[in-house]
Amino acid sequence: MISLKYFLCYITFAILTNAETTYIKVLFLSYDKSNITIAAGDTVQWSWLSSSHSVTQGVQQGSCDPITGGFDSSVLDTGSNFSVVFSKPGIYYYYSSNGLNCRSGMVGEINVGTLNNGVLTLPPRPKFTLDVMSTATTTSISLIHIVGAIAIILVGYIA
Repeated sequence: MISLKYFLCYITFAILTNAETTYIKVLFLSYDKSNITIAAGDTVQWSWLSSSHSVTQGVQQGSCDPITGGFDSSVLDTGSNFSVVFSKPGIYYYYSSNGLNCRSGMVGEINVGTLNNGVLTLPPRPKFTLDVMSTATTTSISLIHIVGAIAIILVGYIA
């Protein structure tokens, strides 16, 4: 019978031998690959070709706010490298936290899927709600009620 220790070593070896590394260049105000898809267990390595940028995990797409407990390279200079192993499937957003880099569009996205028999399955995209639409609908209904009330007043005034 195989002991738990040997079984865990085998599983770790199997995962590590199938893992791949994707390389992303950190440029002046962009990443050369801003949207990538990888399998769980893969590594992403960022390499700085321009100075004073970071790779900071954001709370959501397009956000310039860091996620609590997320990855963060801190601001690094040319020649630096930073790596993250993505062990869990999901969508990971990142940006450069230095100055106005994020607001200038220095953002990226990593889609981590599950690899099973050579088929990569991606996690579902997050659903967004449009509260603005419900507010606009409420405003439109209120406006219709007001116009109707004014019309009734005018009809009563004219008659």
